[in-house]
Amino acid sequence: MKLLQEILRGGEFDTDRLLPANRDVLKDMRRERWTTHDVLQMLVNLLGRDYAKSEWARIDSGRRWVACDVYQTFYDSLTRRRHRHAQPVYLKFSVDEAGDITILLASCHGST
Repeated sequence: MKLLQEILRGGEFDTDRLLPANRDVLKDMRRERWTTHDVLQMLVNLLGRDYAKSEWARIDSGRRWVACDVYQTFYDSLTRRRHRHAQPVYLKFSVDEAGDITILLASCHGST
C-alpha cells in the first residue's frame, strides 16, 4: 500500500488506469459526487488501521473474480482529507502490477 501511495502522491499515475469494475461503482461515485481525483485522494489518505479485510469481488458482469482489499475510512470531499467527523467511506479495490499499475475499483460508496 505504501508503494502505491507514493506513486499516487508523485502525480505520475495515469488517472485512466483507475478502472471502475462495474456500473454500480460509477453510480455510487456520481451519487456521492466524487471524481476520480477524490477516489485517488482517498487511497492516498488510507492508513493501515483502515484495512478491514480481503475478499473476492465479481467483475465484468460476473464473468471474472479478483482478489480485493477492503478499507473503511473517513473522507471530507471539501478539504480532500480524512477527518474523523467526515463521511464514512467503504473502498474495495484491487491493484494489478503487471506492467503499469492499474487500480480496479470494485466498490466505492458512503458507509453507514
